[in-house]
Amino acid sequence: MEAQGNPPQSSFERQQSLLIGVTLGTLLGLAAVANARVALHRDLARNASWRTSSTFAVCQPAAHSCASAPTDIFFHTQEEDSPWLELDLKEPRTFSEVRVVNRSDCCAERAQPLVVELSDDAKQWREVARHDQVFSLWSARFASQTARYVRLRVPRKTAFHLVSVQVYR
Repeated sequence: MEAQGNPPQSSFERQQSLLIGVTLGTLLGLAAVANARVALHRDLARNASWRTSSTFAVCQPAAHSCASAPTDIFFHTQEEDSPWLELDLKEPRTFSEVRVVNRSDCCAERAQPLVVELSDDAKQWREVARHDQVFSLWSARFASQTARYVRLRVPRKTAFHLVSVQVYR
């Protein structure tokens, strides 16, 4: 009795198999790169807790409201000297960009000048970026840093409010 098996592949079938293997390998490699890019660009502030130097009103951005005004801001401080927003990333993280979306319905000048500061202990801060102009969107890019806390501060007397803050590697 002869052993039954696959018949020998022709040269064409071997080339097809090789081409399929190379294609699948390439697709898997591209998927790995895409996943790495998604991880690289994930917003590190998404699950961060936050606090502000003071509270003028409780804001509800999902309801597009703050102090009964129609707006998408997520916090609003009182008018004070050097108001700030502090993000706690829960553990030291390495990143090189903070994106800030300013209020567009009014009062954008209140977030100017804006300073980005980092800290490991929420006591000693180091400035890594500063923007001195009124803005709608600011992407503060700086040399890669590791920190647990990110603070946005306006170094003058003003009320402070923003639509969103994101932190990226």
